[in-house]
Amino acid sequence: GELLIDQIQIELHRGTFEGAKSLFEKADSAGMRVLHKERNQWGCDGWRCLEYVFVSETFLKQVHAWHLCGMHASMQDLLLASRDFTALKNDVSIMAAAAYSYKPSVPKPPKLPQLPQPPHDDAVGLHLSLSATSSIDSTNNAISPLHRLNCTSPEFAVPWELSGPVKSHTGRLSCGLDSKTRLGFFLQKLSNELLVHKNDCREMVVYGVAFGMDHMQYILEDHGKIDVASLIERHNRCFFMFVLEEDIGSQTVSADGLDWLVSFPRQVLPYTSMRRNAKILKYYGHFLFPFAETIVWQDAKFRRPDFVTKRPSDYTAMRQDACMSVVALPIHKNTFGKNNVRRKGYQPSFRDHCETVVDALKKRPHVTDSNRTLMKQCNLYEQDVPKKASLDRYLVDTGFIVWNFDSKECRGFNSVFQCTMSDQLQCHSDRDQVPFPFVLGMMGLHQENPGAQTSTNYLRLLDRSKASRVHITPSSCHWYFTALGNCDAGTDNPLQPEKGPTLAPPKVAVMVAGSLKRFFVNSTAQRVLKPLVQQNYDVDLFLFLTVAKGVAYRQELGYMDLIVPDPIFGSNPSNEGIKATIEGLVRKVGATPTQILIRDKVDLEASQLVRDKRMDSKALFPNEHVDTRFPMLDLRPKAVTRTIIGNQNMLKLFYSLQLLWESLVQNEKVVGKKYDYVLIVRDDTNWLQEFDLGRLVAFNQNADAYMLSCDARNPPMMPQELNDHAVLIKREKADVMGRYLSSLISANLEDCHSSVHSVLGELRGCNSEMILRWIVENNNITVQDVPQSLMPMQRMVRVQKDGSMIECFHKFCQSHEKPLMTPVSVQECKELFAA
Repeated sequence: GELLIDQIQIELHRGTFEGAKSLFEKADSAGMRVLHKERNQWGCDGWRCLEYVFVSETFLKQVHAWHLCGMHASMQDLLLASRDFTALKNDVSIMAAAAYSYKPSVPKPPKLPQLPQPPHDDAVGLHLSLSATSSIDSTNNAISPLHRLNCTSPEFAVPWELSGPVKSHTGRLSCGLDSKTRLGFFLQKLSNELLVHKNDCREMVVYGVAFGMDHMQYILEDHGKIDVASLIERHNRCFFMFVLEEDIGSQTVSADGLDWLVSFPRQVLPYTSMRRNAKILKYYGHFLFPFAETIVWQDAKFRRPDFVTKRPSDYTAMRQDACMSVVALPIHKNTFGKNNVRRKGYQPSFRDHCETVVDALKKRPHVTDSNRTLMKQCNLYEQDVPKKASLDRYLVDTGFIVWNFDSKECRGFNSVFQCTMSDQLQCHSDRDQVPFPFVLGMMGLHQENPGAQTSTNYLRLLDRSKASRVHITPSSCHWYFTALGNCDAGTDNPLQPEKGPTLAPPKVAVMVAGSLKRFFVNSTAQRVLKPLVQQNYDVDLFLFLTVAKGVAYRQELGYMDLIVPDPIFGSNPSNEGIKATIEGLVRKVGATPTQILIRDKVDLEASQLVRDKRMDSKALFPNEHVDTRFPMLDLRPKAVTRTIIGNQNMLKLFYSLQLLWESLVQNEKVVGKKYDYVLIVRDDTNWLQEFDLGRLVAFNQNADAYMLSCDARNPPMMPQELNDHAVLIKREKADVMGRYLSSLISANLEDCHSSVHSVLGELRGCNSEMILRWIVENNNITVQDVPQSLMPMQRMVRVQKDGSMIECFHKFCQSHEKPLMTPVSVQECKELFAA
């Protein structure tokens, strides 16, 4: 253990020079400063015996601040204006005078403890008031270097109000719920009130802090992106968010009904910085929820629309065989700098992380209250950590932490770790990712597999007894790249190197737009999303569905008015209910419902591109309907009406897809990583077998895009056509397809129409599949036609016939090579209704 004291009284009796020199060097290294000295005039020849009083620098600073300003929040303003403590330590008499010459009008600093008298040390002639300096590691009798660290926080002199039985591993701080202080009394009272949740939440508690309206806006509004019912069914109502009393008034639950809102009056919080106040609660969860076996810290940012889909669907899956489970910092421009992450084989570096954070603070200085001294903190850690390598290897993202408190050993370890983190946050910046690896190193933890890297391997950190204390999930499983829990975080042999990609798993975006009544949700989830996840892809779904009845292109087909939606949605579902059902099914298979839009209809007038194009058409052909000639052209009298309907449906489809594409691009900017592949399919796609992306790409790895050959279709495909049922396209060429509406408008479709006049006649131009080939070829996209079995789907619909719902092939597609086996019981719709 460690013995932490603030004052040492020493008499030196006829000692050697070497002994005295060693004492002063060790006292200085421990941050002890000379407060008083005098010679012993009686005996010892009047000069051979000396008396010294040492006081810790940390305590001197604190007392100095107390006496100057009292225990008020305005004290940090003085520190920011005049905080030359470094100079003060070099003139001990000034520091001592500051500590004892003022008469405070507010509570006095605590009295120094009565120190026991140890035996006389004849060997070196030293008579000590206590045979220890300020912080001693009893395992090796070496003075801890921590008191060499000069506190850099602008609020370090704010009195610590939460002292108690748990001791920090790196300083004089202790932790508990001191009911004699304002904050301690409030937290003790709050802890007692939270006991009402003991029975429901004994197994697990998930909590966070949202101090300020920047976060509260996502709590006070229901964005419909969280599957609340499933989470409550799985974990009970054991989600808590600590908020400021002034931000919520009398509201007690979040707008979506998931989180209990626990309010804090601002006046009980000790710091000016709300980030720093939040950190107190972040590392005090075990005091607030003493009944919980597992406590999960989840940053309030997981409430933001761009992060909410990254939450785990099952929090119990995040708990590992260790006292604490965290995720390694991702190798990303936001964490290690753009130039570093571009280097081949780059491995995380504590120094690079510090420099990246400091550089980012130039643009966003308010994300920490100590940006001017953050690099100094990093420098101090690099100088003092016993094993510097731990700083590089143990870099984690503290936005999501799982603590296991179900054993006495873990309760002890976590309590000391959290108190030590509180100590460092009191002393330095409020960026807790910086001290995290330092604290792990100072607590003497070591890797079970020293050669493993956090970018590609699970790490398990052991203590001296070889007990598992910390589990670090690879950075490739970070929420920048996938939803939490999507990676295989099993504990069986977790330290074996992963095969395949060395960094994050490949990312796939699946895009679908169209009508709810045509959409096959189970087929999409079970035979596309789930297999992709199992094939180690990070999968996001982007979906736009309308619920209002539209006019079909082939209205003359007898079954178009008989199409019915998937019964899974029930009768007369709300848009919110539809969305919740889809999101639940998507999350259940391990994919992320990144953007799910359910609308009554598509408003083409909301598109400036469409409005401008229609104005041009009106000017050129004032006596025609504005949608007669774009995108498709067929001026035959019998075809004009259906072509107008078809053109409107095309514009609605590609406008919807373009809205999804803008969301996809924005998501890439947020996470700092582009998708590898984009799969775009029609709304009536029914997958008959599981989709294997790797097998498809292996058919021709040099292609940019993959589309069905459909060469066995009846009637056959024309040479000018490309099948438009589905496309898998590599991201570098995907903008053309994602912004297909823009691609259509910017293309010279008159040339496309002219190119087929010799085949179709002067009144006809390109249909949708001819336009697709025209766009693709003019944008230098290399397309590989693939067999139907490599994209095992058919376009189908559900129809009501004779009182029963049946499925039939709406647009049947097949290939000569490697055809897709289809159910013999399923007919083509036109044949079914012709019978």
